[in-house]
Amino acid sequence: MFAVPAEKGATGLNNLGNTCFMNAALQCVSNTRALTQYFTGNMHLYEMNRNNPLGMKGHIAKRYGDLIQDIWSGTAKTIAPLKLRVRHSRCCFGLHGYVIVCVVQKNVMYILITAFEQ
Repeated sequence: MFAVPAEKGATGLNNLGNTCFMNAALQCVSNTRALTQYFTGNMHLYEMNRNNPLGMKGHIAKRYGDLIQDIWSGTAKTIAPLKLRVRHSRCCFGLHGYVIVCVVQKNVMYILITAFEQ
């Protein structure tokens, strides 16, 4: 059995099949103190724009907030960012209706932009 991390925030993200670049971006953003405090304090729940017809209706921010809560809870050595990946894949459409696979290297910036565009 794996022990839980000695320190909050020292939780790894499982690779879900070609998600290592997404995970790296998420770990970097997770260690941005002010932003993480914003999400662990649930402030994002009060500021989500669910009515923007061009936005993600708050779904990405909600799933990111859930992931940050899990990472910083200090209760697991690793977690799988599955809910965020699935939600992002559902919301992530490119031009002309073609789905963009958002978990490959070239789309890491797209993941970050769409996660915080709300």
